[in-house]
Amino acid sequence: MLSITTPYLMNISLDMLSESVGLLFFFLGLYALELKKNRLSGIIFAVSFFSRPSYLIFFIAGFIYLYLFKRDSLKPVLIWFLSTSALFLLFVFINNGMLYFHEGVRFIEGHFSLWGRGQNSELSWFDNIFSFVNMPYIFLIFLLFKQERRFTLLYLLFVCYFLWILFAQNPDSLRHVIPLIFIANIFLSIYLKKMPLILFLILSFNIFHILQYDEKISPIEQIAKNRALTERIIIANRGIEILRTVYNYRVADNYYGESAKYLNEQNRVYIITAKKPKEADYEIYKGRFVGEKTLYLLKE
Repeated sequence: MLSITTPYLMNISLDMLSESVGLLFFFLGLYALELKKNRLSGIIFAVSFFSRPSYLIFFIAGFIYLYLFKRDSLKPVLIWFLSTSALFLLFVFINNGMLYFHEGVRFIEGHFSLWGRGQNSELSWFDNIFSFVNMPYIFLIFLLFKQERRFTLLYLLFVCYFLWILFAQNPDSLRHVIPLIFIANIFLSIYLKKMPLILFLILSFNIFHILQYDEKISPIEQIAKNRALTERIIIANRGIEILRTVYNYRVADNYYGESAKYLNEQNRVYIITAKKPKEADYEIYKGRFVGEKTLYLLKE
């Protein structure tokens, strides 16, 4: 119930990115491992890894755990994980050739040097983690006083992934915290199962927070329905392809700063931004769920 009612569930459901598939197969793999189905676990983990390569930190931590505490499971899990991953890699290589590797290198370099660690973000992981929506997780303090050996793997996964997002993920993308939320829900369900009143209050809190969002479509789609946009060039760094291909608007990518600046100086434009303007005439388009950015439409 904690996971079903968490406000973050809508994030991975409606974002249509790879987190949902990666997490599904990751937890299925953990379940298979718990049942001692080591080969199946390795195969499922490979599916999770290729769905969401940034979960590599999970598998590194997991293999270290198996080496230290369940060495008899390490070999079959690792063999089937690597062999299944090799099959996926072969399939991708046959279809894309070396382009896949070139794109991978380009993406990794861009992630760590340009955007992926919050280089251009005004937020921090402190802001995201200690936000109001996460207040129920204050009960995780119980972990400091009552730790169970059977959850050693989950403790390790939680800590390693927490450090990973702190140093290697963008706080602008709140979806990166979702794996921690689901693992934390497992911890909470264990420690609160004998506290039905507190559990009820947490579930009520989650539902209340979900109901605060009443938008039916994404902010960029809300903006796109404004037919006045046809009158001017749009400068944006979000939803560019949607605005161009679906709605046929004239859009300049704000990533190319000099070009966008020139267009702004030479034309009357609309600007779409996720940064709240300080002094300007703007319209607000709110997100549908926690983590979806509110967008602002400025007329200049």
